[in-house]
Amino acid sequence: MKKIITLSVFFLALSCGVQKKVAVDPMLGQFSLTIFQVPGYGDIPLTLKMTKAADGSYAATFVDATGATDSTMDIASTAVTENKISIEANAQGYDVYMDLTLTGDDITGTLMDMFEVKGMRVQK
Repeated sequence: MKKIITLSVFFLALSCGVQKKVAVDPMLGQFSLTIFQVPGYGDIPLTLKMTKAADGSYAATFVDATGATDSTMDIASTAVTENKISIEANAQGYDVYMDLTLTGDDITGTLMDMFEVKGMRVQK
């Protein structure tokens, strides 16, 4: 009986120590961004949502505070390489592009190589 209890405790402790490693893609999630000093608009806050399809392709959408897709900016394409995100979009009739670099939870870059973009991952 003592051996059964000892073995049971041993296997219980062993099973608690086993953890499955789940690979998390750092490019996925929501990022709170600010585009700084845009003439006529000032600083523009945006929320970028990055998702990944079953085929491995990435998609970017800009969402409002409720999580609904922001209709003022239509994303034409999204490209991801290593820690870089390139987004081409149409905003109020203008073709624009955004190049972003992800470092940990911080994201930086430019809009049209003219306007500074900074932000961070939105923690759930």
